[in-house]
Amino acid sequence: MLETLYIGKNIIELDVVDSTNNYASKLAAKQEALDGTVVVAHFQGEGKGQRGSVWSSEPGKNLTFSLVLNPKRVVPSEAFVISKIVSLAICKYLDSVIDEYVFIKWPNDIYVGEKKICGILIENQFKGNNFEYAI
Repeated sequence: MLETLYIGKNIIELDVVDSTNNYASKLAAKQEALDGTVVVAHFQGEGKGQRGSVWSSEPGKNLTFSLVLNPKRVVPSEAFVISKIVSLAICKYLDSVIDEYVFIKWPNDIYVGEKKICGILIENQFKGNNFEYAI
């Protein structure tokens, strides 16, 4: 297992869920998810896409997970920095393990060659002028 400061120290593994984002959001709203909690599902029946669209996946053939973050050092007006960090980290990793062209189609898609291989959906919850959490 990889050493980590906090991301992935707490992993919740589910066989089936409607949406890992929904599950993680409910935990975060009740303050039952530590910063860095990962919710992973073998199958999600109602995965979320941008602007309310559905993200479909085949059981056992996709990585379907959500990460709970408490970005206390990010001001709400700069929330897009979280998407930038996540997208760039995924691309950097893919560049290190495959020999094909990897790029980001902003704001939330990762491509290898001409194939979309990843969609990123970040849902932010604010309380006043502060982040409550990001999923």
